[in-house]
Amino acid sequence: MMDFINAALPWIVLGIAIAVWGTTLRKDADKKKQKSDNLQQKNSIRNDSDTASTIEDSKSASSPSEDEENYMTSGMCLGMCFGVAASSAFHFNISYGVSFGLLIGMIVGMNLKK
Repeated sequence: MMDFINAALPWIVLGIAIAVWGTTLRKDADKKKQKSDNLQQKNSIRNDSDTASTIEDSKSASSPSEDEENYMTSGMCLGMCFGVAASSAFHFNISYGVSFGLLIGMIVGMNLKK
């Protein structure tokens, strides 16, 4: 039974990590689409000279956290995958592989800016 768990666990973790990574990519795609829609809307507003104050209001409403986006969640997912794969390949405790994989993936993902 323990052999089955040790053989199946990396594949289970890999599937969960890919599912989380896929949802992260989907959210990023939705944000990009929303930004392009907002840009098109701002361009159409700029053509109308009566709504100059609306443009200034929309500029001040943008969140400052958009400049601070990074790949932390994607890095954590990939780090967990690689950590589990390394722990299975090199026969050490899988909890160390998951923990260190998440940590290293988070550090790498935080340092890569979008």
